[in-house]
Amino acid sequence: MGYKRRKRNIIQSSHLKIHIACEDPSEESILKDVLKDYKYITVKSIDGGGYGKFTNYVERNKDLYPIFFIVADLDKAQNDESARRLLNEMIKKVNILSNMNTIFLTGPEIEYWVACCIGRPNLTSDDLSAMDYKKGNKVADFISKNHGSYWLGC
Repeated sequence: MGYKRRKRNIIQSSHLKIHIACEDPSEESILKDVLKDYKYITVKSIDGGGYGKFTNYVERNKDLYPIFFIVADLDKAQNDESARRLLNEMIKKVNILSNMNTIFLTGPEIEYWVACCIGRPNLTSDDLSAMDYKKGNKVADFISKNHGSYWLGC
């Protein structure tokens, strides 16, 4: 005599939790504003510290998030051999943890991108400062106040 196999009712989420670790509160502010409609994405600034700090952060939190996106400045590694070595170590370690992890390396001047977002790419850092631009967690508010958007920056 055989037996019937019961089908289990398992509820599974079709979305993976993605965590974005970025270098500064400026990037955190912008990314949170752009991605606010995606409930499975979290964004956190590691408050500077370089490539080694990113590696430690991902290793400490690997059990919380299956996928990490890292947003880091490339400027340190462009001119400094030790920073370049740390960047390469970060890339290797983060990839070993999961091949779904992704690293985005940004240019040195976020102010240029902010100027593009408000449709005025020729503005300098001083021009933006005169318009009450400040780095930090109010960047998205500054862009919005000046009738800009992420998509305009693209």
